[in-house]
Amino acid sequence: MLYKIIMTIFGGYMGNIKVLLSWGLIILLLISCGNDSAPEMGYDAPEAAEMMAEQPYMSKAAIGREGEEAADAESSTIIPEQSGQQRMLIQRASLQGEIGEYDPWFSQLQELVRRQKGFIVNSVTRQTYEDARSGNITIRVPQDGFEAMLGALKISFSQIESEQISGDDVTEEFYDLSARLDNQRKAEQRLQEILRAAKNVKEILEVERELTRVRENIERMEGRKRYLQDQVSLSTIEVSWHEPYPIMSGTRGRGFWGTIARGFEQGLRGFADVLSGLIAFLIAGFPVYAFIIAAGWGLVRLYRRARGPKKAVKASATKDNK
Repeated sequence: MLYKIIMTIFGGYMGNIKVLLSWGLIILLLISCGNDSAPEMGYDAPEAAEMMAEQPYMSKAAIGREGEEAADAESSTIIPEQSGQQRMLIQRASLQGEIGEYDPWFSQLQELVRRQKGFIVNSVTRQTYEDARSGNITIRVPQDGFEAMLGALKISFSQIESEQISGDDVTEEFYDLSARLDNQRKAEQRLQEILRAAKNVKEILEVERELTRVRENIERMEGRKRYLQDQVSLSTIEVSWHEPYPIMSGTRGRGFWGTIARGFEQGLRGFADVLSGLIAFLIAGFPVYAFIIAAGWGLVRLYRRARGPKKAVKASATKDNK
């Protein structure tokens, strides 16, 4: 009877005790995991602090170089993703075709270039046929006037024979170059601070050598950046032109009959070149030829004189035998 009373009293608490034991076991496991990881962290920090305390003074320059190279390596993978960054596109075009008369066409071209606030880099004119001229012109115009200038040039041609438009996207290179340039300038500032704090000649020479290398990198990057900015801000148009060809002007010197006419003309020119070369060869070698002819003629005369008496003796001997 007493046993039943005791079980009735404590039986209601057994469920709660099991729950409490389960939570206690979980808490003990978490505490043991935290204690396992804590010694590793506590060991690394003092050791790292001790190693840094043992570094000599000039290792700061080496650390600066390592940090600079690491920054350059990180910046070399930078890809411009910000919406505020402007796309850098180098635009180029080339046109080839036939124009009317060169002089009025070139005056019109100069006016078009001036209107688009561009300039002519170079212009070459040559005589292709007897009455026809041809040449090349390189034009630089601002990027916003590229399409307008190209359209005006097409209209000025009598016939367009070839056209090519290309673009080179240098956005990634430009912003990557800008990031690396900033890192190099920061490295230059750090090296200048180290140079001011240097205590002996060896340290000064080492820092100055590293500072010279960094400044050379800065100058090279600045030059490349200026070049990209110039190529992006000013587009380039290459123009190849020629006046109407005089041979077979009805077909503008092209097609089947134009090809035959040009081949015939080239054949005549080749024959004239060969003939003129032969005449020049004969004139240049005339003294040698004259000497050879004179020497040969003299030898023939000597041979005949030497052979004349022999014939006379032989003829007289024949008569005596008879």
